[in-house]
Amino acid sequence: MEPGLLDSIVQQTAAALDELTLVQTRDLPRLREIARRHGGDTLTLDPILIELIEALLATNLPLLARSATLRSKVARAVSQTLFDNPVCRGRLELLWSQLLDDAT
Repeated sequence: MEPGLLDSIVQQTAAALDELTLVQTRDLPRLREIARRHGGDTLTLDPILIELIEALLATNLPLLARSATLRSKVARAVSQTLFDNPVCRGRLELLWSQLLDDAT
């Protein structure tokens, strides 16, 4: 993986959370499907958040869309960083709650 790529992705993802623009309309069907599969479960790092982040990376970063192995590694690292940040985690929990509501 290119040096600094992971840091850049984490920073972009955190910035998107700050602006509440992480999820684009085109991403919602995939994210709702993840919510349906995990219906009613509390947000967890593994597997839920990792699945959500991997889905977002696949649709928003073409470089990662081509490599499942790289996308998985980046999704795990980004997910862990976001999950460990209390502000980001709170926003992710709100997003998860909304996805669960939309999925039912």
